[in-house]
Amino acid sequence: MVARLADLFEAPMGHFETVAAQGFVPVAVEKPGGGRIKDNRDPAPSDVVQVQGHGKKVPLHRLAAAAWQALVADARSAGVAAPLLLPVSGYRSSAHQARLFAAAVKRYGSPRAARVWVAPPGGSAHQSGRAIDFYLGGSNSSANVEALRRTPAYRWLARNATRYGFYPYPKEPWHWEYNPPGGSSSLPVQSAPRPSSRPAPSATPPIRPVQPPVAKPSGPVAEARPPEPVPPTVTLYPNIRLGGEGPARPMTGIFIPQRYRAGPRVDLILYLHGHHRGGWTPPPEVSIDSHWNAARYPHFALREKLNEASRNVILVAPTLGPKSEPGTLTGPGGLDRYLDQVMATLARQTSLWGGQTPSIGNIILAAHSGGGSAMLRLARSRQRSTAIIRECWGFDCLYGEGVSKLWAEWAAATPGARLYVHYLGPKGSTVQRSKELLAEQQRRRLTNVVVQETSAGHNHVPIRHWLQRVQGAPFLSPR
Repeated sequence: MVARLADLFEAPMGHFETVAAQGFVPVAVEKPGGGRIKDNRDPAPSDVVQVQGHGKKVPLHRLAAAAWQALVADARSAGVAAPLLLPVSGYRSSAHQARLFAAAVKRYGSPRAARVWVAPPGGSAHQSGRAIDFYLGGSNSSANVEALRRTPAYRWLARNATRYGFYPYPKEPWHWEYNPPGGSSSLPVQSAPRPSSRPAPSATPPIRPVQPPVAKPSGPVAEARPPEPVPPTVTLYPNIRLGGEGPARPMTGIFIPQRYRAGPRVDLILYLHGHHRGGWTPPPEVSIDSHWNAARYPHFALREKLNEASRNVILVAPTLGPKSEPGTLTGPGGLDRYLDQVMATLARQTSLWGGQTPSIGNIILAAHSGGGSAMLRLARSRQRSTAIIRECWGFDCLYGEGVSKLWAEWAAATPGARLYVHYLGPKGSTVQRSKELLAEQQRRRLTNVVVQETSAGHNHVPIRHWLQRVQGAPFLSPR
C-alpha cells in the first residue's frame, strides 16, 4: 500500500526552482544515528511513497524520499545530470529480500559468500525503506565496483551525501542509507553548495518537503530552538515579502495535509497570527516556521490539527510584523498579488498540478488576536479574491473602536459568507467588542454571524476551535 500523497512524487516531471541544500534539514529516525541503519524493520504502509527511479517507480520511506529529492536537486545544480543518482532500488519487503538472498547463494556458492553482496531476510537496510541503490552510470554489480568508484556521480556522493543524512556501505558504492544523527533535525545543513539560477533538467524530481531554516534571533542571546516536528506531509516556505515582517524574515508557510487530493481548484485557509511577544507567543524576530512549531508552541499546532480533519484544504500563513503588521497584504490589490504568489509556488514547487497554476476555489480567512484587524481589512477590501471568501474565523481577535459594527456591515453585505467569532470570557480583552457584535447580530437578524464565548486561554482559542471550524465548513470537500 502506498500513501496517497505519493502522487507528489509520481506526477510528470517538469522544471522547478532548485532550493539550496542549506535550507534542508534531515530528520533523524534512529538514535544516535549517523551511520549505517540499525533498525531494519519494515516501515508503516502510510510511510511508503513512490518516486521516479531509473526506468521505473521505486518505493522509499517518505523521509528518505524527501532527503533524496533535496540531494538530487543540488546535484543537478552542480552539474550531475539525469539519470545519474536516480534510485535503482529502495524499499524491499522481507519476502523480496529472501528471494534475492536465495539467488545470491546460488550465484556465489554459499550463504557466507552471498552475505558479502546481499543481506539475508531481516538483515537488509532496504527493509527499512531508507536505503537507496543509486544509478551511478553503470551496472550495480560486484564486477563493476572499482569502475563505479571513479564515476563523477559517486565522487559527488562521497563529498556531499552526509549533508542530506545518507551514509555509505563501503563494499557497494551504489548503496547509501538514510540515517542522520539523532537530533540533526535541529541543525541546519552546513557548507551546502548554492544552486545555479538555471532550471533543473526535466528528469529532476519536482518536489520535496522543505524543512524551515533555523531562525537567528536578534539581541545578545540566541535562545536555543527545539527541532520542528514535521507533520505529514509537505510544508513549503517561500519568501514572499510583505514589508512589515521585520525583524523576522519574510516567509510564508504553505501546508499541504496528508491524503490531499489535487484538483484544478484549490481551497485555502489564510491564517493571520497575533502579536509577537515572547513567552507564550514567538518573539518578534522569528517567522511563521516558529509560530506553528508544535515543539515550542503546542497551542499553535494548526498543521497537526488540519491533518486530523477530513477536509481537502491547504493552509497558508504569512509572517506578519511584531504587532501583526500585514505590510502590503492589506494594501490596494495586496491580497490578490499575495495569493497569486502562493498559487505560483504550488505550481512551481510541487508536481500535483503538472506545472500548471491552479485556480482558487474558496477562501477562508482566519485570525488570532492582533491578526483580526488585518482580517477585517481584507474581508472589506474590493479585490477579485474577496468575492470568493466563504468564511471568516475570528479567534479572540475583536480589537478596536467600531470593529463590531464594521463586521456586522460586512455580514449584511455578504449574506453568502459566514463569520464565526470565538472570544475568551468572562474577563477576556475582547469581551466588550464580541458582545457588541452579538448585539448587532441580533438587532440586524444576521443569520450568517455566530458569536461564541469560550473558556480556553487567549492563546489556546485557535487550537480549541480549529478542528470544529475546518470540519464544519460545508463547501470543503472530503479527503
